[in-house]
Amino acid sequence: DGINEPFERAIQRLGDFSREDSSWLGEGISSVIDGDEPHLQGELSEGSPHSEKYYAINAKPVVMEGERCALLCLTDVSPLRSALEAARVSEVFRLAMNNAPIGMALVSPEGKWLRVNRAICELVGYSEEELLVTDFQTITHPEDLDKDLALLQQMLRREIDFYHMEKRYIRKNGEHVWILLSVSLVWDNEDKPRYFISQIQDIDARKKAEAALQISKERLELALQAGQLGTWDWDVLADEVHYDDRWAEMLGYQ
Repeated sequence: DGINEPFERAIQRLGDFSREDSSWLGEGISSVIDGDEPHLQGELSEGSPHSEKYYAINAKPVVMEGERCALLCLTDVSPLRSALEAARVSEVFRLAMNNAPIGMALVSPEGKWLRVNRAICELVGYSEEELLVTDFQTITHPEDLDKDLALLQQMLRREIDFYHMEKRYIRKNGEHVWILLSVSLVWDNEDKPRYFISQIQDIDARKKAEAALQISKERLELALQAGQLGTWDWDVLADEVHYDDRWAEMLGYQ
């Protein structure tokens, strides 16, 4: 015949449950008391979506002073659910990180490697175990370290949310490798820095190609100066002619 009002008010005092959950709990307890169900088990939540608490519900029939009643137990399982969700998210992140085609790492606010993936290990020639006992400062080229640390400090002061920079790592064999570093910072619930997320792309081939091109340009310039020659080129598509200062002088233009 439904739940009487005192019983419903008693359920509402148990927690800030939704009307649907309160109805389910009341009907379940009634079924246990009436003997329709041997016990009641389930889970309820209360609060807003951003601050929910979860309870495991267990109810079984008991007889007290000759009357059939229900013994109800509510257990706060919010910490357990939070731990399970954190573990699930952590596992998803771990799989994504380990299988990423570029280097990825979690770095402490002090610079210590907390987690590294296979790609960065292959890039710098260190094993995961070797990296985890050191810090990024150790393998950063000395000429690039000050700029990197300055940008990290800006993030810690909340002046910037992320940064990108090109820098060099020192491989285990002593070679230098150019990388493009992208860094963001994760804060904890107490608004304290938790760890940096670093993404590392190998740009060594590009930097070497740029350096080789610059050397070629410099050699060409030296050859042109020695031969007192000028250069010009015609962009056919744009119908534009470009020339250097020496060619202009050779043609009598200032």
